[in-house]
Amino acid sequence: MMPRERYVWDPERSDLVPADAYYAERQCGTRSDLPTPQLQRDYEGYRSPVAGHGWVEGRAARREDLKRAGCIDARDFNGTRLKPLNLD
Repeated sequence: MMPRERYVWDPERSDLVPADAYYAERQCGTRSDLPTPQLQRDYEGYRSPVAGHGWVEGRAARREDLKRAGCIDARDFNGTRLKPLNLD
């Protein structure tokens, strides 16, 4: 039994052509270099680890909580090394 071949309609030729050949000619169906949006789910609510700050629900509330507490998100460092604090 021969494998079935897939065909698509080519409007320029007004005929059915093998799908592999059609897409290869047009370079369709390949990954684009165009940027695409990335969607991120919002944070679930959690109790702020800073005393007295209450409940944090979502990204905006998290940023505000960090700002109020004078904290920095660890993901903002991107591998940079920090100097230790000299408390003397």
